[in-house]
Amino acid sequence: MIPEHSIKKRYAYKLFANIVSFGMSLVIASFVPRALGPQAYGEFNFLINYFRQIRDFLDMNATNAFYTKFSQRSSETGLIVFYFRFIALGAAVLVFFVLLSHGTGFSASLWPDQHLFYVYCAALYTVIFWYSQGLDMVVDACGLTVYAEQVRVFQKIFGMIVILLLFFSSRLNLTNYFGAYYAMMLFQILSFAWIVKRKTNHAREWTAVSWTRIKSYIPEFYRYSVPLFSASCVGVTVNILDRWLLQVFSGSVQQGFYGLSSSIGALCFVFGSAMTPLLLRDYAVAFSQNDYDALRRLFDRYVPSLYALAAFFGCFIVFQSHAVISIFGGSRFVGAAPSLMIMAFFPIHQTYGQMSNTVLLAGGHTRIYRNIGIVFELIGIVLTYFLIAPARLGGLNAGATGLALKMVLVQFTSVNVGLYCISRLIHIPFGRYFRLQVMTVAAFLAIGYLATQAVNATPMAAGPVALRFFVTGLVYSGGVFLAIYKFPETFGFHPADFPYLFGKARQFMGFN
Repeated sequence: MIPEHSIKKRYAYKLFANIVSFGMSLVIASFVPRALGPQAYGEFNFLINYFRQIRDFLDMNATNAFYTKFSQRSSETGLIVFYFRFIALGAAVLVFFVLLSHGTGFSASLWPDQHLFYVYCAALYTVIFWYSQGLDMVVDACGLTVYAEQVRVFQKIFGMIVILLLFFSSRLNLTNYFGAYYAMMLFQILSFAWIVKRKTNHAREWTAVSWTRIKSYIPEFYRYSVPLFSASCVGVTVNILDRWLLQVFSGSVQQGFYGLSSSIGALCFVFGSAMTPLLLRDYAVAFSQNDYDALRRLFDRYVPSLYALAAFFGCFIVFQSHAVISIFGGSRFVGAAPSLMIMAFFPIHQTYGQMSNTVLLAGGHTRIYRNIGIVFELIGIVLTYFLIAPARLGGLNAGATGLALKMVLVQFTSVNVGLYCISRLIHIPFGRYFRLQVMTVAAFLAIGYLATQAVNATPMAAGPVALRFFVTGLVYSGGVFLAIYKFPETFGFHPADFPYLFGKARQFMGFN
């Protein structure tokens, strides 16, 4: 019997793990860019992003298909066997692609100014990550989130210790950085495999699945994934071109600036990323039961408040981008501040994007998902060229800042088109959710501006950057909390949330 935990408990554990991950990532972000420098850090980000896109293309949305179907039919172990054999095939194709590119001399064009050793390192990283992600999907779909998040906490702590040891021994270079990631992912793979073996009967049943049964899943996955294949092709091509154009026109240093900006910006998505796989599972179950009331309830209960939490971090970073870069990147990354200011908006609307896409994928509305993706990816690549290309080729030569601007503009527009589509599917008011987006960001930006100006008007303005950043954060947090407490529904919260949260806080501090 697979233990089932409520969505609140599963989210609490996943959120706790993501908060730990957030803290560990902050620590790592304070040391890795300083040790590697903009060029090596940019090379790492360029190669990892390149092979991530290749993996997404080869995956052909089989991961989403597997997670949706296994969430609905968690007793079918054949789905697991089929999915992991699919990963093995995809990994073999990826490795063959690298070998072929190397052997034919195309590697210099595909990966400009990159050492082949690091190209192979990035390919190996991608293969290991793919298997790690696959086991992650199995654990979540089995309802074993609580156990999985405990593993993630230990993994992040382990990874942070390894990075710090390398840094303080002056051995944190690009080769060892890849090695640290390999160790972290292998730890997760072995731990997840152990959880599945101990907490379910699946591991013992895998050998009993016949080849005929495995082949029967091909048409089912094909019907789910084929509408998304064209979108995947366009998306992968555009995403590779984005970073390739940045590499060719602006070089590895601008690549490093963009990589650091996007990494720090992604930290704002810590709350939304914790909820996304959980909602996908519950949406899939609700769709299978035609329970549209549950779909609307889940969307209204979690999405606006998660958006507000992402906006809380993002809007603060907008006014503190120079301080954040100074703290986490050092003086060599000062040129990344403008792109970080813009990228701070990306994870805010990514919350709505992830949740809207979750509804479409869980309900099997893959054609809508495909069409939105293709249209905005094609618009995006034109925008990328215009913003990044040098003036002699008709562009603005904006480098990392230009790519950041393109990402935010395309994200905002495509997300709201997707939101409009699902508002028609599950009958939710599009106007209300759009107004919540605008009002939340506008209010938080106003509070962030006032908090920054208030602290800068004191003698603290001439003090240490980290102290000024911390004090401004306290003032900003107080202002945001007061605004949400006074006008909770304006930000997507419910008045009943606060007595519950206060009660939990009192219990935690021992007052009850």
